[in-house]
Amino acid sequence: MLAGAMIMLSELNVKFPSDGASWEQFMLRWIHVTAAILWIGSLYFQILVVVPALMKSEQTMRGKMALAVIPKAAWIMRWSAVVVWLFGFRYFMILAKTDALNAGDVSLMWRWIGIWAACWLGAFVIFMGGVESGKLPAPILVLLAAIVTVAAAWINLALVAGPMTSNKTLCISVGGGIGTIMFLAVWGIVWRCQKKLIAWTRAAVEQGAAMPPEFAMVQKKLAVVSAIGAVLTIPVIFFMTAASHFPFLSGR
Repeated sequence: MLAGAMIMLSELNVKFPSDGASWEQFMLRWIHVTAAILWIGSLYFQILVVVPALMKSEQTMRGKMALAVIPKAAWIMRWSAVVVWLFGFRYFMILAKTDALNAGDVSLMWRWIGIWAACWLGAFVIFMGGVESGKLPAPILVLLAAIVTVAAAWINLALVAGPMTSNKTLCISVGGGIGTIMFLAVWGIVWRCQKKLIAWTRAAVEQGAAMPPEFAMVQKKLAVVSAIGAVLTIPVIFFMTAASHFPFLSGR
């Protein structure tokens, strides 16, 4: 059986990479994409399936249904986001180092990564400040998210792009930057809201406790930030696929 399989492989001229670098990049991308499917899938599942179902359910059953679904979905979303970010950042480091070596100055790698981090962390801080202020209505928060995302992408590209910076590095710097905003929002905003809502819902179901006055405000904040995160997945997927298949930022 095994011999037959080996013969078939040899006839197909299958040859696996023999160097560790190729295997590392393949595994990074494979795990990154798999975890991203779980992250985005969980986000869409909650927004498109769970929340509408809860809204249509009877008030007496709503809390029990929420406790049966949301804690597990929230766990999958936030931890898959960790895997996506870590493996994606490592892949971005490899691309930046390759371009820096091609430019003849390996220190450029850290300069580019520093610029990238400053742009996207700054964008998230501004966005989180708007969310946590509690003074901005949902449409203004959506507009703020759009402005800081476009501004961070523009500054990032303006300062990182150069003759030796490849399309892959530039596209992933933008897609990964937007993904970083989403990742930080999951842990810095979404999970903080979910923890409160889950605890209040559990107390209401198990102990008959009344919902606190801030329940509606926290629920609304969660809904707005989750919706913004879902919209941001569109440019993230675009830039990630453009990295290898749509060289519009650089001919390399």
